[in-house]
Amino acid sequence: MVAHQTLIDLTRDSKDHFTVLPSELLHIIFAYLFPTHDPNLAFKQQQVLPNPGHHSLVYTSATCKRLRAEVNQWCLHYLKQHVAITGYKDRKTVQQQQQRNFLLGHSGLLTSASKHCIFCGKTSRRSAILMNGFRCCTLCDRTQWPGKITKTLAKMEYDLKEYHLFPNRMISQGLPRRAPDLRYGTYITSNVATTMFLREDVRRLAEFIHGDLSEHMRQKQAAKEARARRKTAA
Repeated sequence: MVAHQTLIDLTRDSKDHFTVLPSELLHIIFAYLFPTHDPNLAFKQQQVLPNPGHHSLVYTSATCKRLRAEVNQWCLHYLKQHVAITGYKDRKTVQQQQQRNFLLGHSGLLTSASKHCIFCGKTSRRSAILMNGFRCCTLCDRTQWPGKITKTLAKMEYDLKEYHLFPNRMISQGLPRRAPDLRYGTYITSNVATTMFLREDVRRLAEFIHGDLSEHMRQKQAAKEARARRKTAA
C-alpha cells in the first residue's frame, strides 16, 4: 500500500510555518543569516561592496510586524553581547530607546558592520577573504582564518587539479559527493584576482584523493627522478 503525501497548495493554504516559530528558533535563524559570502566576487565585473539595505535580515524584517520586532530584538541582543566591539550604548530616555532601529539605524548592527571590523571594531573598508560580507582588518583576518593558501600553491604542494578544487565547475571529472568541501574566497591583489583556501581544508581533500599524502608525494618525486634519468640516458 502506497502512502499518500499531503501536498500544500501555496495559492490556497495560508498557514504560516515560519512566523509562528518561537523567538529562540527565529534568533538562531537570524544568526545564520547575518554572515554572507560571495566566493567568486573578485571575478565579477563589478565588485560591489555589501549594501546593508540589501541584506537578508532587512528582507526578513520587512515581511511582517512580528518578524520586524524579532529581528530588531535579536540585533539589540547582539549589540549588547558584543559591546566591547560594537560600542553599544542605550539612549537617554525609554521612548528614544523603544523607537530605535537596531538593524539599520544610525548605530544599528548592519550599519556598524558595514564600516567596522566585525572582530575588533576598528574602522575598516576591507572585507574578510573567506567571509566577504563582513568588514575585517588584516590582523583579524589572519587570526580568525590562519593558514590560508593560494590556489597555485594548493595545486603544487598537494598535487591537486582544478577539478579537484572546484568539482562543481567540471561535472564530468567531479569527485564523489562525499569529498570534503573547500571553503574559499577571492580578492584583488596587484590588479589580479586571487583565490584563497584554508590549508587544513586542502590537506583534508588531498588525503581523500591520494590517501597517504607523504607516500603519494614520495612516489611522485621518485617518478619525476626516473623520468629525468631516462631523459639523460637517451
